[in-house]
Amino acid sequence: MKDYFEYIDDYVEQKLNSKQHKSFEEEMKKNSSLNEAVKNYDDAKKLSEGLLEMDMLDTLSKLQDEDQPITKKTRNNLKGIWLGMAAVLLLLLISGWWMSNREHTELDKSVILANYIRPIDNDATKSLDTIGMNDFEKGKYYFSLNRFEKAKKSIKLYITAESNKKHLDEEYYWLGAIHLELWELEEAKKAWLMSNRSESIENLKLINQ
Repeated sequence: MKDYFEYIDDYVEQKLNSKQHKSFEEEMKKNSSLNEAVKNYDDAKKLSEGLLEMDMLDTLSKLQDEDQPITKKTRNNLKGIWLGMAAVLLLLLISGWWMSNREHTELDKSVILANYIRPIDNDATKSLDTIGMNDFEKGKYYFSLNRFEKAKKSIKLYITAESNKKHLDEEYYWLGAIHLELWELEEAKKAWLMSNRSESIENLKLINQ
């Protein structure tokens, strides 16, 4: 199943086999647009069916007034045209939701990144390389260079060997910031929940608004 939107009808009407059904639901968990399209399916279908019925009645009335025979082929052509228009309508609804949701998400992202309490280590910015640093120091160093994937890897490695709760508060505060910079919101929340630092608590409030 490559284009899951083509299978919305079959999913809702339970015409997919078990493998396709499972694949479709897994995709819905990852694809918010697809999930929203399924949620709005009934409303979109009712709207499109209403438009279809009204226009078919109008077209049939005109044909009768003109004494033209209403053949099975004519009916099928009309149905095909309006089913196509219904599909376009559904796509427009999905696209409209996706665009508004995307704009909202991008706005939230810029606002949050501009306002969260970003950790600062002045010593990290003075270093020229990572020689002699432990993994936590390396993580802060990479963070100062905006090399967030490297920073995440180093600090996660350091945390696995850490046992001091006070130190863990600091390390998870930095880890949460790294995840946020990578826009990994759920991971940022998990990290900050492991930290009792006031900055972590304030950052959680910001992204949970």
